[in-house]
Amino acid sequence: MKVNYIRVISTLPVTLEKLYDGFSQMIESSKFLQASAFHIEHSSRIFNTIDFISRIDSRFDPLKTTATKYLHGHNLQTIHPLFSKLLKETTNKYKSYYKPFLSRLSYLDTYERKRIDESFHSLKEKCYWSSVLNSSVAIEHRLLKLLSKENESFLRSKKKNLDFTLGALVSLYTENKSSFNNCIPKLHDGLMKLVNDYRIISAHSKKRDITKSNTEAVFNLVIAFLIDPDCRR
Repeated sequence: MKVNYIRVISTLPVTLEKLYDGFSQMIESSKFLQASAFHIEHSSRIFNTIDFISRIDSRFDPLKTTATKYLHGHNLQTIHPLFSKLLKETTNKYKSYYKPFLSRLSYLDTYERKRIDESFHSLKEKCYWSSVLNSSVAIEHRLLKLLSKENESFLRSKKKNLDFTLGALVSLYTENKSSFNNCIPKLHDGLMKLVNDYRIISAHSKKRDITKSNTEAVFNLVIAFLIDPDCRR
């Protein structure tokens, strides 16, 4: 089943509590086969959700480590205490992180959230071309909004000769920074170009595969751009 990770992370403690309650009941009733099936069905969702969070806020990395230990606890006798530890750390130690985390996530508009969620889902399903394309569309959308906000008339004058793809927008901005009040931090110049290079490989036949590492790098770079306070729409 496809998961909307952005929607899930806003209620992560509640989600974990529901999973924990169901898992506990299965353990206590000794329905080990059902418990094992429950573990397989839900553990991936838990880990992927925490993985998503840690890409936006590195303070959640230790929680990701705990989740990894839980996922690898194939012995049913060890799964339960590890899950308890995961739940405790989530609801206590990391509780103070949720508000600032959700604040950063709020930088993304509805369209960007859909694209990032689709990108992350594709990444987890090993659909790397699809993941890169969705990531690049999210940054393309943000870039267009930023440039429109700074100088809409100049942008409109260029629209007659340009299709506003990511590559065209990146070139337009880098060649006319002063016209757009240098609205994007210089450190993102290389980031935008790199994301576009991988977009081209993904969208067009270049007889070159994109690896998991490539895809994760692009996804993380796009997230860094989207949650940068200086790149808010």
